[in-house]
Amino acid sequence: MRNSPDWFNLIANSTDILVSDIDIAVRSESSNPAKNGDGWDTFRSNRVVIQNSHVNNSDDCVSFKPNSTNIIVQGLQCNGSHGISVGSLGQYPAEYDIVENVYVYNISMSNASDGARIKEAEERVT
Repeated sequence: MRNSPDWFNLIANSTDILVSDIDIAVRSESSNPAKNGDGWDTFRSNRVVIQNSHVNNSDDCVSFKPNSTNIIVQGLQCNGSHGISVGSLGQYPAEYDIVENVYVYNISMSNASDGARIKEAEERVT
């Protein structure tokens, strides 16, 4: 997969998903890094496995959005990313957000701004 204009892969409202052996790369045609080029995002999904893949980007390698449960991420090589992210959580006041049972194994991070992080919506922080 090459040069997506936004997130590469959104796994939404899904159950029992296996993603394996994918090569993702985004490149900017200017001096500014490409934006919003997440490798994978999960949202309202359960029992997802993402494994044995390469991601070269400038945003999240993998991001677990609200209501992502029972997720395994293993054997990834992430280069130039923001690492592995949970969130953003708390963006919508009427929504209950949960991310649980997420397991991340054997990840290689190069040139990343973060290894792992949790993001909360700024407008909701008290």
